[in-house]
Amino acid sequence: MKIKHISIENFKSIEKLEYDFNGVTTALIGKNGRGKTAFKEAFYAGLTGDFPDNCIRNGTDQCSIKMTLEDGTTFERIQHRTKPNKVLIEGKAT
Repeated sequence: MKIKHISIENFKSIEKLEYDFNGVTTALIGKNGRGKTAFKEAFYAGLTGDFPDNCIRNGTDQCSIKMTLEDGTTFERIQHRTKPNKVLIEGKAT
């Protein structure tokens, strides 16, 4: 199963980012401090649910990673500062 889209909100230095994977190899290129590692960590957290410490952007209460698979299925992982983590599949809690 391929991931077609990722949406990241309030994860480390990323306020909001949406990216569509187009089926070819994706490379992250940029100057230091631009969010390459944050993107990689968010992608990993979205797949595994293993969020790094201090991943929630300063001034916010939660971060989320939402992924859409090639068949249209969406799942979202939400990390909150004070509440339990959530996993939503097609918008419904699991």
